Amino acid sequence: MNISGRKYHSILILIIILACTSLVCACSDSDDDDDDNDAGGDDDDSGDDDDDDDSDPGPFQVGFAKVDVTPDIPVMMAGYGSAFLSDRFCRWSTGVHDPLYAHAVAFDDPQNQPIILIVLDNVGTITNEIVRIQAEIAQALEIQEKSIVVAATHTHHGPDTIGLWGVIVPPETGRQEEVIEQIVQGAVQAGIDAYEARVPARLEYAVGEESRCHFNKVFLDPNRIMDSTLTLIAAYDENDRLIGSLLNWAAHPTLLTADNTLISADYPGSYYKYMDQELGGTHMFVNGAIGASIQVLAVNDGWKKWIAQSADWDDWEDIGVAFMQDALELMDRAEPIEDPSIWLLETSEVNALVENLIFWLASEVDLIPREVPPVGEYGTTYMTTFAIGPVTFGTVPGEYVPDYSFAIREVMGGDAQVIIGLGMDWIGYAITPEQYENIAYLYEAFLCPSRWAGEELMDIYHGIWDPERE
Repeated sequence: MNISGRKYHSILILIIILACTSLVCACSDSDDDDDDNDAGGDDDDSGDDDDDDDSDPGPFQVGFAKVDVTPDIPVMMAGYGSAFLSDRFCRWSTGVHDPLYAHAVAFDDPQNQPIILIVLDNVGTITNEIVRIQAEIAQALEIQEKSIVVAATHTHHGPDTIGLWGVIVPPETGRQEEVIEQIVQGAVQAGIDAYEARVPARLEYAVGEESRCHFNKVFLDPNRIMDSTLTLIAAYDENDRLIGSLLNWAAHPTLLTADNTLISADYPGSYYKYMDQELGGTHMFVNGAIGASIQVLAVNDGWKKWIAQSADWDDWEDIGVAFMQDALELMDRAEPIEDPSIWLLETSEVNALVENLIFWLASEVDLIPREVPPVGEYGTTYMTTFAIGPVTFGTVPGEYVPDYSFAIREVMGGDAQVIIGLGMDWIGYAITPEQYENIAYLYEAFLCPSRWAGEELMDIYHGIWDPERE
């Protein structure tokens, strides 16, 4: 293999850094983005397209859809470590336990821009693919690109959609482009199908808590926190038939360990299974601010099984039942959204400083498919926020610690909030500046674009939701 001098030196630097770290055991690595494409279009701050027409604009409509995007070929699986020397040392899939989906929900307020939220069962979806998904759906439906929001569940049992779980040295990306294309087209189809499935609907929402099934693994920090908020939105048609639902909670889909080589959506897949069986309709899971630290626990003997790394497919079944029961309890006490109008729809650029040499090197040796600026320069990532009546929504472009989940909830306000983790991009971890200086977060800091990644995002949230803040 011929390697240019510049790339050769980059590889040597990468080897030295990796020799001093636990990258091969990383839950997930990170890159920052300097993509010139505008994920979501301009910075318009609302979806209002009102005019002076006094005619009835029609009812609020909702549609759900899902498309199977399970690879039909063996894939290099993401999430549990990278290989060296040859891709035969990668974690290749050997079969399928449960499908990977592109789930989508379309909210259509006839007086404003619609919203299409698409959630993919993969480790993360980067800007390169998101702008393609937005453009194709926008063209097909003649809506604005900013109306389309894309996120990922972060399952560790699907294909490598970032590129970091292939071979580090010599560099060979873990992305298989035919698989990426299948995912993109599945997301596009799900978005279109959800929009075309719209029917007049009422929305209900409820907020609860699920603290049994996750924990913060940064044990050396006595001040570590978790966000156990469980938010549910359910849609019913004019005959009171449940069309579908959205459940928002935060934990890594790592119930199954690195020994597993069967493709799976992990615990979200079990949730889909039991909700679909029990209720019909389409039910989607939106992960939240999972940090580098928020891990899932089995329902029964959770700590024992996490320490022994012994969770199995019976535990996969059990956790799906547990979350279905949570969802049913929330549905029983859900309140209607009296005025389900869409407001404050905005997609914004986030200028992100790069302090991490690894991210630049990963781009230089073509592990990831987009350019990352050198250390000291700024790349661009994206965020989207909007509200439907009293329920507010906001994305975070990676694995943000729950400190930012609470901060975003406070800034957005509303009666309920949906924190859309790994939304609109995947730039790895984001911890607070204080955590960045704390030895307890050494691992997390190593895989963070910079100490300011979270603060840069919060500045955008404050600018949108609290523009008069000094």
